[in-house]
Amino acid sequence: YDDLFLVNAGRNELYKNSNGALKKISTGEIALDNEPSIAASWGDYNNDGFPDCYVCNEGVQNSLYKNNGDGTFKKITSGNIVEDQGAFRACAWADVNRDGHLDLYLTNRDGANLLYVNDGTAHFKKDYSDIIGLSSDLSYGCGWCDFDNDGDMDIYICNDGANRLYEQVSPMKFSAVSPSRMPTSDEFSIGCSWGDYNNDGYMDLFVTNAESANKLYTNQGNGSFAVLNNGAISADIALSKGSGWADYDNDGDLDLIVSANGAGFLYRNRGDGTFEKLNNQDLVFFGGNSLSMAWGDVNNDGNLDFIVSSSDRKSLLYQNFGNQNLGNKNKWLKVRCEGTISNKLAIGAKIRVKATIDGKKIWQTREINSQSGHRAQGSFVQHFGLGQTAVVDSLVVIWPTQKRQIYTGIAANQTFDIAEDNASAVKMNNAETPSKFGLQQNYPNPFNSSTTIAFDVPTAADVTLQLFDARGQRVKTLVRGRRDAGRHTVLWDGRDDQGDLCSSGVYVCRLALEQAEHVCKMTLLK
Repeated sequence: YDDLFLVNAGRNELYKNSNGALKKISTGEIALDNEPSIAASWGDYNNDGFPDCYVCNEGVQNSLYKNNGDGTFKKITSGNIVEDQGAFRACAWADVNRDGHLDLYLTNRDGANLLYVNDGTAHFKKDYSDIIGLSSDLSYGCGWCDFDNDGDMDIYICNDGANRLYEQVSPMKFSAVSPSRMPTSDEFSIGCSWGDYNNDGYMDLFVTNAESANKLYTNQGNGSFAVLNNGAISADIALSKGSGWADYDNDGDLDLIVSANGAGFLYRNRGDGTFEKLNNQDLVFFGGNSLSMAWGDVNNDGNLDFIVSSSDRKSLLYQNFGNQNLGNKNKWLKVRCEGTISNKLAIGAKIRVKATIDGKKIWQTREINSQSGHRAQGSFVQHFGLGQTAVVDSLVVIWPTQKRQIYTGIAANQTFDIAEDNASAVKMNNAETPSKFGLQQNYPNPFNSSTTIAFDVPTAADVTLQLFDARGQRVKTLVRGRRDAGRHTVLWDGRDDQGDLCSSGVYVCRLALEQAEHVCKMTLLK
């Protein structure tokens, strides 16, 4: 289940999601610190399987909360990543140099933006070799994305003035994209959201503006963009801030929501490159000074919900009742990725899903990111609407390493878990819920190349599945994190956590769930 973190100019709020019910956490520095917080971004910077939280504070030290893995956090108080001060307005994690470790970018409205490079030991250094952005820019928002599909991360920076798109032309070297390729104008831009709204495999860009009409830039697929002048989406003028793409009606294309001062806009994608503005006042009139919004499936029913935060009133959570309102029983697929060579949260990975919807074969594309809209971040679990399609033809994951994993014939209405490796993947089967927690004997056993391990989870819980050699040394972590109820299978290809082939011998497979533990022995033969 997706948890919730709200940034306040004072005490921030952390809510743990328990089977769709959000419970406020009232202990620990992450919940009790009283600081002038502006923005936050979650990322697993030490690759231990537990997301950490970075918070930008106004005019004082920023905060980094390291996840201890037991529901508590440790505040990091030393190092330039928390000691530097400025008028920071946004933060976003990305593996900029593709070394498997998340780096961090900060925008500053009064000075140079900053890039902190993770050295792989949970320490960071500021990179001055090629500053991304001009120190004279008044920067507010940013968004990482591989817009040209060349395998490395690029970044769009929203300014009070001319916005800038920087492409990574060589490792850790960035160059500003010319106005002939990315149109720009002197506007007060607040935030941006990447999404492939026309399902052509290239990420498009929506930018919110405070003093003029918002902009939707269509990716032409050749390294350039064109402004989409299409009805209300390019004509509505408000003090717009938050935005986010999501297929809220599960029909196979991305819709768009925008939060603004005193109002909000919901644009339904017609599937032909145009949008319909919905006028349901209960849904899109937020009122107040609406700052940010984010999508997520709060109750895991396959229908995306969203939350809107404001500076002058309580945040509003909108629950999507999906089929109850639509009457069309549209189906869906959710994909959860776990990096083993890439960063643990798979930030920067692309997921492509092919399905036949309304008689047409459609490829949908998502990219896992750590910042969207204005100071906001949605779920790491990627959601795909499928219309009436019951089975997905193909699913392709393109990891930050550019390695690909391909799956076919995936049933709709489930969460599909994928672990990065040569062939290892975890698949959840929602058709049957086991009555008790258990670990099955691997098959085949003995084995000489790969073997499948199955385990049962009767109710959603945090699960760890690890392999140990005869000396008791851990050689491989196959699963770590929350898993829904059901039978899960994972394929082990005989490699350790470093990707090296293990030697012949007996290995112990240990499954741990809260206070319970199950083990089985497996024999690897060469």
